[in-house]
Amino acid sequence: MLATSELAAYSWIVSNPGAEMTQAALALRMTKDDAAATVQRLRELHLVIGDNAVGLHAVSPEIALARRVDDDERRLRELQSEVSKQRMAYAQLMPHFSTATATTARNDSIEVVEDVPTITSYLADLCRTVRDELLIAQPTRRISAKSLVEGVPQDLEMLARGVIRKNLYVASNRVSAAVRNAVAECEEAGAEYRTIAAIPLRIMCFDGTTALVSRSSRRSDRAAIIIRDPDIVQVLRTIYLTVWESAEPFAAPESTAPAAADVALVNALAHGLTDEQVARRLGISVRTCGRHIRALMDAIGATSRFQAGVMLAGEVTGGPHTRPAADRNAPRRDVAATKSQRESSLPISRQPTSSQGSVRLWP
Repeated sequence: MLATSELAAYSWIVSNPGAEMTQAALALRMTKDDAAATVQRLRELHLVIGDNAVGLHAVSPEIALARRVDDDERRLRELQSEVSKQRMAYAQLMPHFSTATATTARNDSIEVVEDVPTITSYLADLCRTVRDELLIAQPTRRISAKSLVEGVPQDLEMLARGVIRKNLYVASNRVSAAVRNAVAECEEAGAEYRTIAAIPLRIMCFDGTTALVSRSSRRSDRAAIIIRDPDIVQVLRTIYLTVWESAEPFAAPESTAPAAADVALVNALAHGLTDEQVARRLGISVRTCGRHIRALMDAIGATSRFQAGVMLAGEVTGGPHTRPAADRNAPRRDVAATKSQRESSLPISRQPTSSQGSVRLWP
């Protein structure tokens, strides 16, 4: 802070209070001009006061510092006060900004739709206008074969437009012969199907710009979350394609085709035979029989042996497919709508036939 000459002058003045400038110059071996300049510098730093009339007097560093920074501190306090006022003024605008942006983001990027007809109409429009790619993840363990077959014409029309369509199903759907036939027909036209053991949510992603995800907050929840935010849609698309790479082709392995033992096992289950009776009829051990039955039940999502037999009887034998009633006390519904509505909450029957297809995949 102080030059060597200034520090020497300050020390001498401290030791010789009241001295004159001439005395200071002689003692410090300076010219009068140099001594005057040095003392003036000490005055500016508030370290020296006085003149030749009253003599030179040194000021303690603490007092000098207080005098020097007083103006700076005053200006600093004024600046801090002004900054605080501006901060408070801008802070009052934040609630308005947050509310407006949250509403805008929700309206533009993410929308929850609970009205089923609205979801159906929106899906139908997306299916008509999709240009490049449609990704579908279907968590249903037993897709309605009837609705799948009815949607094949629209699916073929979509594929004819050059749309890349990937379908991810739960593996248990490979059991159904009707589903396999519908899948095979669309695969010949260019659609792709793969399966995994379980799918947590229903997802439909259109052209990487719009996605529909089932909310599934409870078992009966049929609401759709419509996502238009491009970043979120791309995240969903990346997750889908990653899972797709590890999924298995839909085409069932050769061992999946119903063998004579499978036909006998299904018939036995449908008639309520015990493991011992089934094992004796098939000529296998009871343990092997039980393992085979559990594997079949897991594959189709059956909760009881009899339910598995009834669910598989139509598929294996080629006869009519009959599903056991989920709740015998449930109110009766229109027969024509019962089967499709069991798998889909959307009133597909209200939509024109040409707008079905992928729309039927919503619950």
